Amino acid sequence: MQQEGNELTNLGGKNSVVFSRWSLYIAVFGLIGALVLMLDSAPYENITQDFTTDHSNRSGALIMPTKVSSPRGLMIFVHGDGAMG
Repeated sequence: MQQEGNELTNLGGKNSVVFSRWSLYIAVFGLIGALVLMLDSAPYENITQDFTTDHSNRSGALIMPTKVSSPRGLMIFVHGDGAMG
C-alpha cells in the first residue's frame, strides 16, 4: 500500500481550487476595471477630504469623473499614520 503525501505537498486539494478561483476572479475584475478606466474619455477630478478617527487624523482622496449626473467614487486612498493606499 502506497502512502499518500501530506497536506503541504498536496497541490490538488480543495483549498487550492478555491484559492485559484478567487485569484482568477480578482484578476478578471481588475483587468475589466483597468479597461473601463482606459477607454473612458471623461476627465477625472481628485477631491481631498480630511477626517478624524478615534486616535488619529487622516486625509483621503476620492477620484471621481467630472461629467456624471450623480457622483460615484472610483477609488479611495486613505493616508495618515500607518498610511493605506
